[in-house]
Amino acid sequence: MAAFLDGKVEGAERAAVERHLASCSSCYEIFLETSRTEAELEGTDAISAVRGTAWWRHPIAWVAAAAAIVAAVVGLGRLGGPDDEAAEQLTRLLAISRDHRITEARLSDVSAWAPAPSPTRGGTTDVVPLEIQRIGSELDALAHSNRSATTLRSVAISLIARGRVDDAIEALSDALAISPGDEGVAIDLSASLLERARLTGSTSMADAERALGYVDAVLGRRPDLATAVFNRALALEALGRRQPAAEAWRQYLMLDSTGPWADEARSRLARLQGQASAEAVNDVRPYVNRSGE
Repeated sequence: MAAFLDGKVEGAERAAVERHLASCSSCYEIFLETSRTEAELEGTDAISAVRGTAWWRHPIAWVAAAAAIVAAVVGLGRLGGPDDEAAEQLTRLLAISRDHRITEARLSDVSAWAPAPSPTRGGTTDVVPLEIQRIGSELDALAHSNRSATTLRSVAISLIARGRVDDAIEALSDALAISPGDEGVAIDLSASLLERARLTGSTSMADAERALGYVDAVLGRRPDLATAVFNRALALEALGRRQPAAEAWRQYLMLDSTGPWADEARSRLARLQGQASAEAVNDVRPYVNRSGE
């Protein structure tokens, strides 16, 4: 590996190393996990600064070099830039996850319905499939050299799939700062915030409030955007605002009245109406009992 990073491996041997880097999830994870704990570097300047002192053994320099090499290897033979590659990897990840939703709320790139995640709290112990880990690692490598809104958004969704919702929220917040008018990023950020609220059962409801703010901003520009209305209804439910939530579900059904997403909206609306009816009965019962005394 040291010779490879130093440019001394050529021909078939170099090609073999490149293939390994492009396909080995373990090697990706090693340098990516290390990079998350080290200071930010500026590519070749940081590497050359330690080149004279067994630089490949320096963990920071090794990570920076490996990230640059993997980003280049992953892109070999593909047309388009890093954003195109990030979009392609995200499509692959979503295809693998098509049998279940990554988040309870809707993501902007996902139109096909799938069952919502189980209502567990405090995180999940599910094993992340190896292929999702590999795709996520490739996206992480792309983000080392291309911190665009598109790449960060793709990385963020892969982070949610890998159980790292906090990191996903951070990446999406950075993406929205880069591209403030990106409706897709705002919707995905609302979804990730609602997912964290669902998993942690936060009593402050700060995440749900933030999610509501993002979707309301989108709906201010696109009032007929069904994915934003769906997430708005979920945020209002999380905040315990049942009547506004019911109104939001009705609004959603006006935009999307058929198909499994509409069926889920009707189910959620019916549950809210059932809760309201039960509360009304409980409110009246003391007076009924008193009248019979």
